[in-house]
Amino acid sequence: MKILLTRHGHTNFNELGLCNADPSVDVFLTKKGIEQAESLRFRLEKYSIQTVYVSDLPRTSETAHYCVPNHDSIIQDDRLSDIKTGFESRPVQDFLDFIKVKPLSIKAPGGESFYDVKARVHSFIDTLLQSGNECVLIITHMDPAKIIAGFFQGLTDSEIWDLEIDNCTLLEFHDL
Repeated sequence: MKILLTRHGHTNFNELGLCNADPSVDVFLTKKGIEQAESLRFRLEKYSIQTVYVSDLPRTSETAHYCVPNHDSIIQDDRLSDIKTGFESRPVQDFLDFIKVKPLSIKAPGGESFYDVKARVHSFIDTLLQSGNECVLIITHMDPAKIIAGFFQGLTDSEIWDLEIDNCTLLEFHDL
């Protein structure tokens, strides 16, 4: 199986440096994000993508709209959702300051830890590897993307935490 992985296009909340894991909050691609997703479309043309997986947050579906327009198999899976920080619509830096003592295990009230996100993303990977697809595209968020990349690269949790994945970067993996 060929696994294509990307992070959604740049959003208004990226510009503002705010946390978001609530699908009802109005987070949308900026002009820059749309341009990133349209540019990604040209990099994806050489692949025969069978299925596209997106999270429950609209910015991933919006990215799919621009990078794989009219694709007939887009599946929404909330296991690909962004980390629930407990800092909804508040500065990302506030969240990072809160977890800096133990960034992998601390969680704010109403939030998730890195390990919580890792467990749900690994559940998604298990399902994906049994899907029978030959080529899939996953459009997700920073932390789930880092965890997926780390899984296929055999990275430690600390190495995964240190990864940075820019908006609409395209990564390619093959199942183990």
